Amino acid sequence: MPNLRAEIGGMRYTTTQPLIRSLVEKQLRLPWKGFPVSNPDSLNYLRGRHLHNSDFADPAKVPYNLLPSEQGKTGLQLILQGISAVVPGAERFTAQDWQNVRERGTLDGVPLYQLGFWNTLMRALSMEAISLGIDARGYDHPTYNWNAVEAMIFFYSDYAQDVQYRTPVAGYMEVPVRLAREFQAAGGEIRLRHELRSFTWDPKRQRFHLILDAVGRREEMWAQSLILAMPRRSLELVADQSPLLRRPEVQQLIHSVIPEPMFKIFTCYPRPWWEDVGLHDGETVTDLPIRQCYYFGTVNKQPTVPSGQADNTSSLLMASYDDGRNVGFWEGLRGGDQHAGAVELLDDPTDVERWREHAAPARMVAEVQRQLKLIHGLEKIPDAYAAAFQYWGDDPYGGATNRWLPGVQAWVAAERMIQPLAHIPALSAVPLYVCGEAYSLNQGWVEGALSTAENLLQTRFKLAPPSWAGAT
Repeated sequence: MPNLRAEIGGMRYTTTQPLIRSLVEKQLRLPWKGFPVSNPDSLNYLRGRHLHNSDFADPAKVPYNLLPSEQGKTGLQLILQGISAVVPGAERFTAQDWQNVRERGTLDGVPLYQLGFWNTLMRALSMEAISLGIDARGYDHPTYNWNAVEAMIFFYSDYAQDVQYRTPVAGYMEVPVRLAREFQAAGGEIRLRHELRSFTWDPKRQRFHLILDAVGRREEMWAQSLILAMPRRSLELVADQSPLLRRPEVQQLIHSVIPEPMFKIFTCYPRPWWEDVGLHDGETVTDLPIRQCYYFGTVNKQPTVPSGQADNTSSLLMASYDDGRNVGFWEGLRGGDQHAGAVELLDDPTDVERWREHAAPARMVAEVQRQLKLIHGLEKIPDAYAAAFQYWGDDPYGGATNRWLPGVQAWVAAERMIQPLAHIPALSAVPLYVCGEAYSLNQGWVEGALSTAENLLQTRFKLAPPSWAGAT
């Protein structure tokens, strides 16, 4: 499949995310294409019943015991209904309105940031409605009991608007690859597979002393400033041997979020068998452990078909995209022989190595095949000739995304995490910084990583915003 990419990591951005959109389309000028998600004909397989998105309008077809006020709505509409019941007028709020709710919103006199989202939804929706909201969204973590006000903002900023999803034609990986090339061309150095084990601050030299593991070989270096672009679990691993990160004030910040592990598996087929049931692109959602399927396309149906590929019907399926309790299901199938076939079809040694690193075990693939037949109502589907998976709960990631915990003033913690020692008098001048998606106000997206990086560069290093930032 020379013109298709299996997006094991990030795979899309939205038109309402100004930094990543401008970076892709204006600064890097990468060709992009639409990323189909959901439409009225999209398939759902919930509680053993097949539904199209349009069927949610008919209460008789929906296998959930909903209250009259909850009937006729999709899972997302129910979650938004619950939010609007707690925060009236939420559907009309601006970004400034939501910031006011962040800082001053309450429920029964308790600040919303101190409450859990699940606790809050239960005040407005039945458990059956919440279950439908979880099942039909395809994710567990957005409706977990995380910081209620941040969850509300997440739903309204990411889902309630009329957003379009896009992705670079060459794959989302092209973004960091191109940035790396530009960085190196400007004289920067990138050292892959160098693990930061520990660091200390030398007040006499006004430098950091770093200890790294370079694939089993110890390396040392000195740094004038240290920026840790890391999520919580990575910081925990470094903190084990780094006294500055073990200070109580910093530990409180590090543990202000909870990582959310996620799992993906891609399967490759000789033809797009899902078209047999009328599906062509976008997603299918289920309450089975697969949770979400995305139809990534067929070689000879792409906008640009490579020479000699006009008859190539090889097709790519993201056969599972899940989180929460479902990742444990797939964890139980990680052992065993690796799925054969993928390496035999590759010529590029780099691609061969990538497939070997991510190749899915045969019994995992067999279970995926079994669930796919149930979800699509088919007795037989073609065997997958290749499969690759990624579990984002492994070290050093700890999770694919992160969520603010109840009780945390996220807008305060996010700013403090940029320079976590700044509020400790004896250490306030130590140039230690943290950025990344985990401690942003746009968790779960590359936009969050870029926004914290820009905040850091502009406020601490006094750099002007790039000319392309925010332009569309």
